Amino acid sequence: MVNHLKTIIFLVFLFTFHVVHGDERILHFHSDITVHDDGSMEVKESLSVTAEQDEIKSGIYRDFPTTYQDRFGNRYKVDFEPVSVSRDGNPENFLTNKLYKCVMT
Repeated sequence: MVNHLKTIIFLVFLFTFHVVHGDERILHFHSDITVHDDGSMEVKESLSVTAEQDEIKSGIYRDFPTTYQDRFGNRYKVDFEPVSVSRDGNPENFLTNKLYKCVMT
């Protein structure tokens, strides 16, 4: 009987701990990439996220590299321009910061 009571108390504690500490994670991530004849690319990313504003408070940030080096050591800098961001199909405001070797949005 004591062992059953300990098991029940443990399960209640475990369930309560899980509820109090919410689940924040990326559930789904998918990229559609189109390379055009002129070498430019169009990338559409779709993701589903569970966020309870514990760790993910101000959205999700992405760093996109803009400086590359080929196998001969030549460096290339490419342009990057976000077109839009949406949440649940609705337009969302976003910021873009140009850093040394990437663009963060």
